[in-house]
Amino acid sequence: MNTERSRKGRGLFYHRDSGGKHEQTLPEYVGWAAHRSIELGVDFDGTPKRIMEMAHTGQVASGDLFLDYGVSGNIMSRPALDLLLQTIKADSRVSHLLIVNRGRFSRPDDPFEAIRMERDLRLLGVTIVYSDQVLVPLKQGQKVDLSEQLMEVVDFHGTGQFRVELAKKMIYSHISLAKQGFSAGGRPPYGFRRWLVDSQRHPVRQLGPGEGVRLAGHHVCWLPGPDEEIAVILRILDHLLIMPAGKIAKLFNAEGVPAPDAGRSRKDHGLIHEVSGLWHTPTITNIARNPLLVAVTSYGLRSMGDQRRHSPDGPRELDVGDWRFDRKPKVVRNPESSIIRAQANFKPLIEPAKQADLIIILNERGKSQRGKPRSREPGRNPLGCRIFDMACSSVMYRCTYQDSFRYRCSLYEQSHGQQCSHNHVDGEIATRFALAAVQQQICAPEARKKLEDRLRKRAEAEADSSGAIQFLKAKEAQFARIDQDLKQTGRNLARAKDDQFKAISEYFDELKSQKEACQKEIAELQKQVRVRVNPEDEVAAMLKFAQNLYQLAEDSSNLPAIGELFTKLNIRMFLRFVPVQKKKRIENKLAGGILTMGAAPPPIDLYSGPTSRLALKLQVRNTAGATPVVDAEPICSGLEDKSLGNVNRDDKI
Repeated sequence: MNTERSRKGRGLFYHRDSGGKHEQTLPEYVGWAAHRSIELGVDFDGTPKRIMEMAHTGQVASGDLFLDYGVSGNIMSRPALDLLLQTIKADSRVSHLLIVNRGRFSRPDDPFEAIRMERDLRLLGVTIVYSDQVLVPLKQGQKVDLSEQLMEVVDFHGTGQFRVELAKKMIYSHISLAKQGFSAGGRPPYGFRRWLVDSQRHPVRQLGPGEGVRLAGHHVCWLPGPDEEIAVILRILDHLLIMPAGKIAKLFNAEGVPAPDAGRSRKDHGLIHEVSGLWHTPTITNIARNPLLVAVTSYGLRSMGDQRRHSPDGPRELDVGDWRFDRKPKVVRNPESSIIRAQANFKPLIEPAKQADLIIILNERGKSQRGKPRSREPGRNPLGCRIFDMACSSVMYRCTYQDSFRYRCSLYEQSHGQQCSHNHVDGEIATRFALAAVQQQICAPEARKKLEDRLRKRAEAEADSSGAIQFLKAKEAQFARIDQDLKQTGRNLARAKDDQFKAISEYFDELKSQKEACQKEIAELQKQVRVRVNPEDEVAAMLKFAQNLYQLAEDSSNLPAIGELFTKLNIRMFLRFVPVQKKKRIENKLAGGILTMGAAPPPIDLYSGPTSRLALKLQVRNTAGATPVVDAEPICSGLEDKSLGNVNRDDKI
C-alpha cells in the first residue's frame, strides 16, 4: 500500500552499527542528516549530542533518531528498525528516511532479504535518502526498472560480502598477533593484566578494563598481575596435589577469598546480573591448567562466528559440524593441532614440569566421567524426578556410584556444592522400598477386593444421571422432528402459489428459529451431561488396567517396568536427612520421609525455581532451604532434549 504523505514532511534518521570502533563518526552522520533534511525541506530534530547519548545508554529511539548499536547487519529484525517501521505506519507526516548508505541499513546473507525490506519502506510512501542516491516511493504493483534491480542486488551483495572479508582480516590479524605472543583480544585470565608494550616488547603502561589504544609499533600483552592473586594461584597449585578442586573451592569460599569474577556483572540471555562471586570446581582447575603459568600464550582453543573460522593456516569456511540443527552457528572446540602457542614476554611463574604433573593428576581425577554421554535409557532411572530432598525441596538427580547408582540433591550438585548439602540415597534401595509400598497397597488380595468394590460404586454413581440423559435424548428427538418438518415445509414452499407463499414462508422461518434454539440447547446439555457406558464394562476396563500394574510390580529386577509402574501410579518420595557425627566429620544421613501415590498432595512446597547451572548462578541462596525464586517454566530433567547438565552418566567405560 502507498500511504499519502503531507507536503511538509518529517525526516527520520536510521543507523545500524556493530558498535565501538565507529562511534566517533556518529555525530558526523547526524550532521549530514540534518543538512540533508534542510535541503529537502522536511522537519528533523536530531542532534550529534543526542546520538552519542543514545550510543552510551543503549537507547534505540529518541525523537527522529533511530539507532541499532552493537547489532550485526545480517539480523533482519532489530529493536530500532522494528520501532522505525511502527513509527512510519503510525505517523503520516513521515516522508523521508535518511540513511548514510546501504551498509548501515543491512549487510544481509541473502541480498533479496534486504531488497524486500527496502521495497516495503518505499511502498509505505517513504522516500529513502542515501548519501549517494535517492529512492522515491513506489505504488502498489509498480514495476522497478531492471537497472535499479541490478543495482540493488549488487549493492546488498557487496554489503553482505563485507562481513566475509572482515572476518578474514580479523582471523589473519589474530593469527599474526598470536604467533608473536601478543594478545588477540578478550579479558586476561585470573592473575594477569593487559599491558601496552612497544616494538621492543618493553612495558609502557597497564591498560584499564576495556581500554583500547592505537599507537604505531605498540601491541597489548598479558603480564602477571597483583601479588595477592599470584599468591592465590600458587596456593591452588599446592593444594591440588593433596585435595580435589571442589574442597579447595569450599575452603576459599569459607575464608572469603575473592573469586576471579567477584564484583563483576555479565549479560546472559539479555539479562544483566551480578555474578555470584563464589569459587567453583571449574574455576580452580582452569587456573591450574592455564599455560600462561609457564609463560606460554595460546590462541584458537575455540571457533565461533557465521562467516569464517580459525585454522592454523588462516580462515576456513564453515562445515556441517559448525552448525546446530536449527541452522545457527555453534561454538566448537578446535583440535590440539589447531592451537597456536608462543612464548610470552615474562618469566614462568612455575616450572613447566610441575604443571605437567599436575595436569596428569587432574586428568586422572576426572577420567571416570570425561567424554561419557548422558544415559538415554529411562529404565536406568526408575525414580527420575520422583524423589525430593525435604531440606531444600529440590528434586534428587541420579548419579553413578561404584557398580550401582545414587540419587543426590540437585541443588547441591548444580551449584557445585555451594548450596544445600551432599544428601544422597542408594538408588536400588529407594526403588525396592517404593516397589514394596506399591505391592502392599494394590497387590494384596484384600486390596484388590476393595479396589474392585470402589470402582463399581464409582461407575454406578457416575452413570446415575438417567434423568438428564433422557432429557437430552428428548431434545435430540425434538430436533429430528423439527428438521423433518423444515425439509417438508421447504418442499411445500417451492410448490406454493402466490397467495400461499407468504404463510408458508413465515412458518418456514419459525421452524428455522426453533431448530437453531434446539441445537443450542443440545450443545449445552452435552457439556453438562457425560454419557457413560455400561458400569460393568467400566469396571472391567479399570480392573484390566490394575492387572497390568500387578504384573509390572511382580518383577523387582525389571527397572524399565518399575519405572513405568511408578509413572502410572505417580509415585513420589520425600526424604528427610539429619547430620550425624562420623569421627572427625559430620555427614547427613537418611532419617525418614513420606511416600505419596496418585493425586495425593506433596507434604512440602516443591521447588519451582531455576534448575540449570547458569540459572543458579543468577539466583544465589546463602542458606540451605531458603525460599526459591519461582521460575516461569520449571524444566524436568531426564528427557533427551531437556538435559540440564546434571550428572546422569553411563557406567564406567
